[in-house]
Amino acid sequence: EALGLLAEMHSKQVSPDVVAYSAAIGACEAANRKAEAAKIFQELAAALPKAENPRDAFQGFVAYAKLEQREDGESASPKLGESLVGVVRLFRQVVPELVGRDLGSLVWALARLRVEVPQDFLGELEERTVALEASLPWQAVGLLDYGFRNVLRSGFVNSDASGDACSESTWQCLQRAGRRVIDEVSAHSSRANAAPSELLLSMRPGAGPGTEAEGPVLVVDDWQLSQDLKAKGCSVIFWGRMSVRKRTSTMEPPGEPSSCSGGAVVRLSGVQSNAG
Repeated sequence: EALGLLAEMHSKQVSPDVVAYSAAIGACEAANRKAEAAKIFQELAAALPKAENPRDAFQGFVAYAKLEQREDGESASPKLGESLVGVVRLFRQVVPELVGRDLGSLVWALARLRVEVPQDFLGELEERTVALEASLPWQAVGLLDYGFRNVLRSGFVNSDASGDACSESTWQCLQRAGRRVIDEVSAHSSRANAAPSELLLSMRPGAGPGTEAEGPVLVVDDWQLSQDLKAKGCSVIFWGRMSVRKRTSTMEPPGEPSSCSGGAVVRLSGVQSNAG
């Protein structure tokens, strides 16, 4: 359907914009029509420098960076790189309104395509990054860190200044944002891990798993939960997979698996939750 719409636009001498090309490429990729996607990809490369709307230029530019397949693994095609100078000028109009994820995508795409970034434009990107520090999601933090480091490492900053062209305040901003998102992810994970335990403990005695009607509940690793459930009168089978003090770990749950008909609670730790 997407290919048909593009063909119809061409037959009526209507030039698709970068948004239309991006949507068509996405549809082809989803349908595993790589040959058609590659053909439209070349059309997008030709249309991108002609974009007049800043938002369209931004979306097409990021789509191009995501879809471009560099056979040499090093740089974008010289023709595209030379023609992106005008497109970068358009980006200045959208930078002040970009949210964190979009800002990260733009900086990442500039590094991915190895576009020469004017020093003053780099400053605008840094200023927007610092302004959004408190709301940067974890995806944006990673994209911005990659983008700034690789733009600078590749020498694609058009500047007469020597040394590190990116300010120390920007790196400190990303470090603070990184610590914040790590804490947020850990807190969310900890709450998710605790939810089954809290649900079980909130049930009135004689209801839910661990009752005579439902059968015993298997509690994995969470010794305190097993004791709290027993105190509520629940039937509990505890399986400790790790040795802790006088408790010895076992390779398999005690008893027959079919005996745990009341369900199971597994306490995750490590990556999922610092609280463990």
